[in-house]
Amino acid sequence: MKSFLFVIFVLACSTITVHGNDCTIVNSSSGNISNYLNANQEEVCWIIKVPKRHHITIDVKPLQAEKDRYDGIEVIEIRTRISHKIVKGRSEEVKLMFGSDVKIIHYARHQQYDKHNWWSRISLTYRITKGHLPIKVGGNPLRWGISWLKGQSSDTMSWKQNTPRAVVALHLASAANFNGSVFEEELMANQVDLRTSAALLRPNKTIHDMSMLINSLLVTCYNPRRFHSIDVVQRLKAMVSRSQGIVNPVAYIALCNANETWPERAFDDLNKILNTTSDFHVNIDMKAMAIMALSYGSFGNVYTTALIAQALISDGDQDWDVNGTAEYLIKKLNSSVNFLSAYLALPVLNGKSLTDIINTDCSAYPRRDGDDITDEEDEDLGPKIQIKYSLYVGDNKNVIHTIFIKVPRGSTAYQIMKLAETYNPKYKFERKKISGKVNVFEIADLPNDPEIGMYWMLYIGLNQKTENLRFTTQSPNEVVMLNGQHLVMWYRSQNYL
Repeated sequence: MKSFLFVIFVLACSTITVHGNDCTIVNSSSGNISNYLNANQEEVCWIIKVPKRHHITIDVKPLQAEKDRYDGIEVIEIRTRISHKIVKGRSEEVKLMFGSDVKIIHYARHQQYDKHNWWSRISLTYRITKGHLPIKVGGNPLRWGISWLKGQSSDTMSWKQNTPRAVVALHLASAANFNGSVFEEELMANQVDLRTSAALLRPNKTIHDMSMLINSLLVTCYNPRRFHSIDVVQRLKAMVSRSQGIVNPVAYIALCNANETWPERAFDDLNKILNTTSDFHVNIDMKAMAIMALSYGSFGNVYTTALIAQALISDGDQDWDVNGTAEYLIKKLNSSVNFLSAYLALPVLNGKSLTDIINTDCSAYPRRDGDDITDEEDEDLGPKIQIKYSLYVGDNKNVIHTIFIKVPRGSTAYQIMKLAETYNPKYKFERKKISGKVNVFEIADLPNDPEIGMYWMLYIGLNQKTENLRFTTQSPNEVVMLNGQHLVMWYRSQNYL
């Protein structure tokens, strides 16, 4: 039988289709995909583009195929690599939902004896809707939660101030290992580096903030005892010791995760929390209320349920309605998902808690205190020079980031800064061009702050091995760098000029 491939698109809106990477790319808000596979055709695929802050719903009709064969449909969310396979024999329609671009594959794995005597047919409809993905419609709720959480990030895998929480949740949900093998996870780790560096500079750090930062450093395989020469663990312990009120228990969890002993006050703090008679935040006789509420699987709201479920998981308590609690969390997340509920619930759905951070294994990929040398290999641009480029944060250089770059001779400081931000998002900067001069007003999410008198200033060092730096009022696009020089952007007080 002569082989052929017959594909029909019936789209509710106008469709633009192009072919690339052997898949048909579909740009449309809704439509129908039908495909008939025959003879020697092994597979055919489509990629449906889903705009940011939209989600796609796909309804897959039962597969039709000749004989009992290995035919099927695979639907893959490209960003998260979540995959669903639907094979012959399933009689009901399957509903799938994703929060980003999807790849649909119609495949046939024919046997040698029947490869000239078979056919396979699929049919599905899809629609793209504005708004974030509901956390669970069908299938695995943990996968949907992971997909939703990743969908809240920027292209550089930043959740802004929620970045430390996001990476911890993904790690405890077994959705990120931070072992250096996944580019997306490396972007997350860089964001943790950025957020922690910026937070350590701020004078109004809280115990809760420091605790979250330590947990995020641990899961991304940074050493919180030597984070850019700062012992973040000891800083938190000192803050706990100086605190006048009852300390948030999350601080003790973070210290424990970092293998640090607790201050003497810890047990007194925890005892006061467990024995409080206040009905503000903590219910009367919390333990009794927890046992009673667990008999039907919830504690009254998604946040408290998730927190207590994590506590019971960490304690190893088996005498509670784990299925009822999980079902309650899924129901609440599906009806009104937000970042905090996802952060608290995802570890529970994976049987984990914050105390599992202590088991993070970074032996195969410990992150070094500093950056690798970066080499730009493009011989067509002529001879290269090596430049050391650093970011200093704070008048006393509380935080230092350094990168080495090879650039063409005659490159300006501005060109080097632009090249650096393509290698690592921690060097990303914002600028305006006024009267031919480039004004840098933000680097690494740290903006110029006139209220506290902190600004980004340009310094040039004639030698990479010394700290003999010269301040310049020239614009970065006016400074031509020479081989071996040190380019420094320093976030510091104007009083030091």
